[in-house]
Amino acid sequence: MPITLRDGLAALAESHRAGLEPVPIGLGDVSVMRAHEPSGPLYTVYEPVFCLVAQGAKQATIGETMHEFSAGQSLVVSVELPAIARVVRASPEAPYLALAAPLKLDLLREIMAEMSGREAGDEEKTAASYVHEADEELFECGSRLIRLASRPDSAAVLLPSLLREMHYWLLAGRQGDSLRRMARPDGQGERVARAVRHLRREFARPMRVETLAEIAHMSVSSFHHHFKAVTSMTPLQYQKQLRLIEARRLLLAEATSAAHAAYSVGYESVPQFTREYARMFGTPPKRDADRLRATA
Repeated sequence: MPITLRDGLAALAESHRAGLEPVPIGLGDVSVMRAHEPSGPLYTVYEPVFCLVAQGAKQATIGETMHEFSAGQSLVVSVELPAIARVVRASPEAPYLALAAPLKLDLLREIMAEMSGREAGDEEKTAASYVHEADEELFECGSRLIRLASRPDSAAVLLPSLLREMHYWLLAGRQGDSLRRMARPDGQGERVARAVRHLRREFARPMRVETLAEIAHMSVSSFHHHFKAVTSMTPLQYQKQLRLIEARRLLLAEATSAAHAAYSVGYESVPQFTREYARMFGTPPKRDADRLRATA
């Protein structure tokens, strides 16, 4: 792994006062993250993204799958997924440092059309998130990318081609089959992704699995099977996690009541909301919000 990536990220993270949450660095949706010590759980919803780790290590639990990725590795997420992340290795002397960039499925498909002789493989192995040993070429692109942050005039010209090159190396790398399966225009991964996008938009509304299966052009039983294979959770679990993460955001950002948060995200019963909130976050809504505000 090139030292320049770690050193460049360290300098960018310092100049942008980066922390656990992704901080933009003036290159569109590209961001950096830094932590000086292991963290508690961070509840979030990943957008399609690839994350290159230059130092330290992090865990991300997505449904029933726990990914751990460290220096020299990359986490790739190809659809919107609720996740519980935590930094597991970091110190003041060697902080966790990572670079995150958006994963563009349309760009992947465009590049796939130009690549010859590469099949996507067994669709039964399609998964929307994975960790891989990043190739040297990908880290070299990352090094060039962070150098662009201090050269905005050059970035305006070079950023699109550099991001395209990074997408190419993801496809050409050791886990490229996983991405090709997800990006295939009418493959099972993309059909599940259509249902995921609908569920993400409409998570506060009552969910009918039959509707999601129709969107995915699958039978109900086939949809259940492929949705869990791709996301590592059931449609109900996916919706529940989206609702609870959004409810927590409302409690913190808007100082709303637990009842208002529950109804806003689609719950009809406040006691049920309170039970499920405590099960996910470890404490009831008001107590959790008060604790987080006190430590902010």
